[in-house]
Amino acid sequence: MLDKLARITSTTKELENSAKSSMAEKVLLILEAVSQSEFPLALEAVASSTRLAKPTVFRLLNTLVDQGFIERDPNGRRFQPSSKLRIIGVNVLSVDSIRSQRVAVMKRLVDEIGDELLSI
Repeated sequence: MLDKLARITSTTKELENSAKSSMAEKVLLILEAVSQSEFPLALEAVASSTRLAKPTVFRLLNTLVDQGFIERDPNGRRFQPSSKLRIIGVNVLSVDSIRSQRVAVMKRLVDEIGDELLSI
């Protein structure tokens, strides 16, 4: 599934080859992996999908949990997006500049065909 979606960060290989890969890039890779999964992910799955070292992933996941962006599942062994991260995603979509364009098109459609729909 991760292959189907466009990466929001540098590719993992670029990070591996770069001695200057920043913590921010690693955090973004982790957030991306966790948010794109249909199910909560174990530490090993996050490390494998991001190709980051397991101790690094462990430390950054715990930081993300402490900051409220990621939460542990009820068993405490897997990680999933928190409501805080979901709200960020919703906010991005709702203030999107394309949203105003979509609303304008919808209003024009209502004006053009709205009466016809009522008579059906």
